[in-house]
Amino acid sequence: MKLHGHNYAAVTPEVYAFRNVYAPFTEITLRDQADGAANTTAKNYSSGERWKFIAEIRPKATTDDVTVAEVTETGGLIGLEISGPGADKKYRVIYNPGVAAVVHTPALGWGGPVRIHHSGTRFRPDWVPEPSGALPVNLLTTGQAVTIQPKAHVVLELLPTPEVGVIISSPGVEPVTLPAATQTLHLSASTTQTGVGTPVLAWSKTSGPGTVTFSDPASPNPEASFTAPGTYVLRLTASMDSSYAIAERTVIVQPPPDLGLRQGENDYQHTATFIRGDGSNTTWNSGARNQMLVGYNSTGAMRALLGYDLSPVPADFAVRSARLELWTAPEPGIGTVGALTVYPLNATPTEGSGNSTSDRNVGAATGATWIRRSNAAENLNWSNPGGDFSNTELASAPGYAATTTAQDQLAFTSTADFPATIEAARLSASPLSLIIATSNTSGTHFTRIHSDDSTDTSRRPLLVLGFSANPLPDISPGAAPEATVGITANLTGAATNATTTLWEKISGPGNVIFAAASSATTTATFDRAGSYLLRLSASNSNGTSSRDITVTVNDAFAAWQELHWGNETDPALIGPGADPDTDGEVNLLEFATAQSPTASTRASTFINRFSNKWQFTYTRNKAAFDSGFLFDVQYSDTLAAPWTSIGAGAALSEDSLQSVVALIPVTATEPPIGRFFRLSVTTP
Repeated sequence: MKLHGHNYAAVTPEVYAFRNVYAPFTEITLRDQADGAANTTAKNYSSGERWKFIAEIRPKATTDDVTVAEVTETGGLIGLEISGPGADKKYRVIYNPGVAAVVHTPALGWGGPVRIHHSGTRFRPDWVPEPSGALPVNLLTTGQAVTIQPKAHVVLELLPTPEVGVIISSPGVEPVTLPAATQTLHLSASTTQTGVGTPVLAWSKTSGPGTVTFSDPASPNPEASFTAPGTYVLRLTASMDSSYAIAERTVIVQPPPDLGLRQGENDYQHTATFIRGDGSNTTWNSGARNQMLVGYNSTGAMRALLGYDLSPVPADFAVRSARLELWTAPEPGIGTVGALTVYPLNATPTEGSGNSTSDRNVGAATGATWIRRSNAAENLNWSNPGGDFSNTELASAPGYAATTTAQDQLAFTSTADFPATIEAARLSASPLSLIIATSNTSGTHFTRIHSDDSTDTSRRPLLVLGFSANPLPDISPGAAPEATVGITANLTGAATNATTTLWEKISGPGNVIFAAASSATTTATFDRAGSYLLRLSASNSNGTSSRDITVTVNDAFAAWQELHWGNETDPALIGPGADPDTDGEVNLLEFATAQSPTASTRASTFINRFSNKWQFTYTRNKAAFDSGFLFDVQYSDTLAAPWTSIGAGAALSEDSLQSVVALIPVTATEPPIGRFFRLSVTTP
């Protein structure tokens, strides 16, 4: 064997250039006899005869890093092992020089997936591209036996360790909100991979208060249902050999409505005051004042302080959004205030009972001032006068003329840091402490804002917390309709926040025809009695969810029984073979021919004879026909068997009561007295 640098001028070998990426070598030349281009027949070697073997292998990498060793296998097999470059590049070529097939069990210990390449007697490798492009992959399993035919070869190739990736495409956002636990979440994912093999998928729940049931945990596109409201983390694991990848989605199931925190509503209490650094007012406490002053007053700033107890926040849901609502007071401020910005306070203030108006000393020692954040007894000062707060902006409102008396609501716009700050405080069981400042740094510009002590409860500060993010459509399939075979039933579904909707049958004994499957409100027609599971699904840009309803479809005869007898159950009265009106026609026939079972009547039939045909006309209950009842017009020349069938005939309308006409040809063998006709009705 040689690696490059050869000169076999006397040999015209057969060269295989491998154009496929799965080929272990770029080129191989193999001869078992040195007769040049005439080498077209196999050669047999006698026992003990020395045989000739010429092979050239060109690996895909430089040959300087490649080592070649001769190997001897049991069963008379011989071969070569090519290693490198690197520990993950190994090939073994095994040749059977004998006249009988050898069953061989390779023992390699290469520590990775091994691919088997088979050949025929002239070494036609299976990785040479076929016209169809098919490229079968055969991996060697531990202890697997390989059969090598006479004068045939096998190449064993160490494959790169497979790597797998996984992507959840729906829901396509994180997190996503399922409005109700009664809804089902539709999941969709895909995998990526290198190497050969099929990834194995497994959906699971990693956290959440209830049970999650996946319709098919091994499918990339299952549905997930939840037993309880709460926040769940769903995980998809894709594995292939030793490689695995995970992807997760947080699902908020049936979050509570937005929570509003305001003093005086639902017995809630919170902190709302302000501190001032202007002149000699730094010792004032304003905890009992009905206003908060925010801005700048000649020599110093005025800032509002807010504090909220977060214990009313439900434990199973994270805060996903936050909105602060403030209102200007009816008394005017002064000048024009710049933008109002909300920052997190790093320490908890005490509100106090001072009013900072008639007497600056009233309540001065009871709570927060520009210098101190507590009462005098605790004597806890701010690290920095004017409040300890970070520069993280939680919300802001544009500036305005502070002289307004219109009691306007300030339009605060929240940042993503606002709910995150609230959630961090909640998880640490700490109150939420906020400070509000303006951009004014000189002059006199301050506004007046209703505080928690305002007499107008509706304009006190309001903090609104939301627990939903990226909501899926909110679906109601409506009440299950009363349905009868062959009669349209109303579906009264609804879907809000949806771009598309779809009705479909999940299970049931028969077919369902939806008048408009893409409309939440539509009708459905069933062709067989029984229990049906129908699904209304809806989608938006966040994903897809659905809800199911079970519809019990009655057969038309049962509906006819209830119409005429209500809740009566006596089969002697309402049974299909009963004749309660003693008119000689049983209930089944009266139902099929649209009669009343409580009136002595007969089925409506007419017979007319024309020159070349008979016409048999009867009245049929369309509901019976739609329910699968079989109608058959028959005739006989002797009023005895056999009776000849001509079928149900043709309906003249699609009304609930149908006139049906059956035509019977007149024949020469017809008896002079005419023919006998009858209508046969058979249950489905």
